[in-house]
Amino acid sequence: MAGLLYLVKSNRVRECHHQHLATLAAAEGERFEISYGERWVQPGLEVTAGDGCALVIADSPYHHYQPLRWGVVHDVEFADKCLRLTVRVGAFILDGDALTAEWAAAAELDRQRGYSDKTRPYFAFVEPNHGLRNPHGRDEQEEAWHRAVDGLMENDYFKGCSVARVAEVTRSDGVAIESDQPCCSRYRAAYPNRGQIDRARRIQVGGRVGGRARGFDRADRTGLGI
Repeated sequence: MAGLLYLVKSNRVRECHHQHLATLAAAEGERFEISYGERWVQPGLEVTAGDGCALVIADSPYHHYQPLRWGVVHDVEFADKCLRLTVRVGAFILDGDALTAEWAAAAELDRQRGYSDKTRPYFAFVEPNHGLRNPHGRDEQEEAWHRAVDGLMENDYFKGCSVARVAEVTRSDGVAIESDQPCCSRYRAAYPNRGQIDRARRIQVGGRVGGRARGFDRADRTGLGI
């Protein structure tokens, strides 16, 4: 497959919006099912297991496109005029500004032409990579996550939604808890306009934890969407 497979997803259907929130919280390697009716699939598109893809969030009137995460196609099925994909999510996408600007400019030209011949009439299609790349190292991973979340706030479906990641997981004496160790933890999160919530929850700690989410004090759940 020449070029990069883009999977554009919208939030008009409630279940899709919830899936996008889950995608923000998902650990790398988690799988999601994505479906497109035939009319939204680029004619002649060939997708096979193992193909890389970029998940992009956009909603009508499609003037803002937000690259979200990388993915790998795990399974493909085309039946009943519907393309069904199972995708393993990867890292958050870095350097999506060029794509966002270029596609927004094209969408504005489409509007001026009365949408008679849209530049991108499909939601599943192949195009060259517009400068998107994987983050390298902790700082770039943090930057990619923040850019994705900040960009989503331009979408009306995400305005007013607070998103947090793990800040720290420690014992009551302040000692950090190692990965994959069960624990009964308490977290304290400051939610904008909702006061502060202090909860106890038994969790399984997995992977590296660290970093502080913007606007939050402490949290112990990755990608918490409120």
